[in-house]
Amino acid sequence: MFAPVAGLIVGGVWLWAYARHRTPASKDERGKDSDAGVDLVRVVVWPLLVADALDLYVADCARTGVQCHVGRVAALRHALGTTALAALTRARLDALCDEWQARGVRYLERNTKFHQLRPITGAACNRFMATLERARTLANPGFL
Repeated sequence: MFAPVAGLIVGGVWLWAYARHRTPASKDERGKDSDAGVDLVRVVVWPLLVADALDLYVADCARTGVQCHVGRVAALRHALGTTALAALTRARLDALCDEWQARGVRYLERNTKFHQLRPITGAACNRFMATLERARTLANPGFL
């Protein structure tokens, strides 16, 4: 039986250690209990996605009692959710802001009956980028 025993963020990737549990730990040659009851079987590595960082942002907002801007999170998740956090570039974010300033912010959860699609201002785009920056800060291993 394999069970995840630890997960942490290192250098923009999730590291998960899976272990196979053996029979109870045995005594070593000196008669002391050994911690050989668990074999580390494999370590799985996959990139930390923008969606993961946004999940950390939402959880942090709930924990600290800060208002979470659901529309901003949904828009960022729709536009960048499957992108690796380490793969974000300034050019890509600038292109995204240019698109939003020209056409408006599109995402699936948007209720277009009450919130019409229209271009946003540079200040609104800065607020979106501040939300993304906070999510990246929370996902930074130095922060944890």
